[in-house]
Amino acid sequence: MRLGAALCMAIGAVSACRPSPSSSSGSARAIVEERSPAVGSGVLVQDIGIETLGGTFTVLLARGASVPAFKMEVFSTASDSQEEIEIRLYRGIEPMVVHNASLGRFVVSNIPAAPRGVASVEVTLRVDGEAISIEARDRGGAQVRLAKR
Repeated sequence: MRLGAALCMAIGAVSACRPSPSSSSGSARAIVEERSPAVGSGVLVQDIGIETLGGTFTVLLARGASVPAFKMEVFSTASDSQEEIEIRLYRGIEPMVVHNASLGRFVVSNIPAAPRGVASVEVTLRVDGEAISIEARDRGGAQVRLAKR
């Protein structure tokens, strides 16, 4: 994935976990999947999203979207002094993640300790004709890490 804060994903049988060098903006990125089955001729043929409460598949990039495409979401911590956020990425068309294909579990770490809801991490998902990538960055400027779990 081509995102920002040390987040690396794998999708299906293809594992392309190659983090890019960290930039001065405090972000890192990684390739999640090359030549994904989710990408057809210039459009997404499957939704790409994350797992949320109760195993629900929350779509970030919807099927039918033109490629290249990207979506940015801001995540915060759920508890005081939480220093990492786990992101579970999927592709598919069903409303529950159990029925979709996992692209990987990623953890954004090195988040500065703060009261719950104060930390703010921007996660960007990108799809182009060649790959799906993910990036994470602390909106406060801290150097966060992104890694496959």
